[in-house]
Amino acid sequence: MKYTTSWRGEGTVHIGSEGKEYPVNAGLALYIPAGTIHSVTNTSNKMLKIAFFVAPGTEPPIEVK
Repeated sequence: MKYTTSWRGEGTVHIGSEGKEYPVNAGLALYIPAGTIHSVTNTSNKMLKIAFFVAPGTEPPIEVK
């Protein structure tokens, strides 16, 4: 399971191999099924901030420097 939340700004999430589009903005939570291709596009002139959460946490850790 994967979902995103804590949006700041505005954007579009493209989900699946066909890239179905979903508009996103502050306060939205969006579910993305595990293994699903997805991307995010900022649609405003402001910075877009997103928090991603993954459960059950079976993916290997990612080190951010």
